[in-house]
Amino acid sequence: MKHYGKICTLMYDLDKPVVPEIDLAFYLSYVEEANGPILQPMVGTGRFALPLMEKGFKIDGVDASADMLAKFRRVCKERGHDANIYENTLAEMELPELYALIFITSGSFSLITDDEEISRSLTNINRHLLPGGCFVFEVSEYDDAHALDHHWLDHHWNGKWLKSPEGEIVLQSVVQNDQDRNSDTVHSLVRYELIKDGRLVDTEFLEFSLKYHNKGGDKLKALLDEHGFEDVVYYNSYDKTYDKGRKNSNLIVECRKKQDFSRKRP
Repeated sequence: MKHYGKICTLMYDLDKPVVPEIDLAFYLSYVEEANGPILQPMVGTGRFALPLMEKGFKIDGVDASADMLAKFRRVCKERGHDANIYENTLAEMELPELYALIFITSGSFSLITDDEEISRSLTNINRHLLPGGCFVFEVSEYDDAHALDHHWLDHHWNGKWLKSPEGEIVLQSVVQNDQDRNSDTVHSLVRYELIKDGRLVDTEFLEFSLKYHNKGGDKLKALLDEHGFEDVVYYNSYDKTYDKGRKNSNLIVECRKKQDFSRKRP
């Protein structure tokens, strides 16, 4: 997976300034129940971690984007939060602590598209959990009974722009890859442009990929079982329900580390 850069980080914060209350309440319920340390991988700028820290919880974070983490560290320092923040990928992280809860929000796990990296990431998450520890994450979902809906690929280009408090304009343009029609992974090329006083001052390109998962035939459950997880529960709503008729939602997965599972790092 590619790492988010400086302009992408600015667009992310402008586009998603506040976590919806129902989303935050969902993860807060797990944080409140955790009997031990808590880790949020793919923490980004701390969009979820910071409001949880404001409620008095200590949340460690790990992310592969130096630019995202720079923003997260700065805000933690400004607000006086004590957090262990690490720059690394899920597959490569080596942290000094074991956790009672590891959670990944907003479908971010789907940004890992390579099957080998997915396997290494799940193995590593399991290694960092205490026995019986809880792992909650979200993936982009498609129903096994239907083909992955690629109708939006007929609209190859889309974009938007937002203005920062300093008056800068951030322009995001997205072009979809038409070769994705028969794949469970979609690829986009994203261009970020920073405009000041009517002039283009910086540009970033990001190859953005997203892997869709399904729970049909319990394929995802089998994958989790192989990597040492049990008690798998699926939701597609933050009210902890699963409605087959609900479309355009992430698949939320709750599971626990097997008490007696031990697997060496590949």
